[in-house]
Amino acid sequence: MKNFLVCFWTLLFKLALITLSTSSLAQAKYMNVRYSLFHGGLLEFAVGNRLGLGVNYNSFGYASISSGNSYSISVTQMGGLISLYSNGMGSNSWYVAGGAGVFATNYKQSLSGIDYTYKGSATYFSGTAGYHWFWDVFNLNLGLGFLNYSYPSAPLVASNGNAGATIGAFSGVVTGLDLGIGLAF
Repeated sequence: MKNFLVCFWTLLFKLALITLSTSSLAQAKYMNVRYSLFHGGLLEFAVGNRLGLGVNYNSFGYASISSGNSYSISVTQMGGLISLYSNGMGSNSWYVAGGAGVFATNYKQSLSGIDYTYKGSATYFSGTAGYHWFWDVFNLNLGLGFLNYSYPSAPLVASNGNAGATIGAFSGVVTGLDLGIGLAF
């Protein structure tokens, strides 16, 4: 999977350089920076008129403490996205997008003075579709999406030196609203 991601990021970088050096895009909007509820932070470059390639990053966490026991979770998402716009990037249009990447997850739970930790990473594939509005540099998109993730098995490590349980492999599909706001240049 790491080799795939290195090749994917290299290809994406090369396509972005080609896009930025293409003179026909000099007058058009060729870069969109936005935040989406579904994809997190996204930097997207136009490749031709209707195609966009981008990278996304998102990080979130949660913690809870009750009766001396606590747990926290933090997740970082990194990946790539390819979008197809019906009327071209920078124009009001219908869009479909597909993405792939990884989640890095850290989970820590304290029970009766013993800390248990889980560190794992998952691969994911996603798809979204909807409508994208552009006004000068400001833009907004609204659609629906799905995300299919898969975690391999990983050990739950205890701070007292005892071997913890192994969390078995698990996967799932998440659906949701793809609501985004951004700036296009």
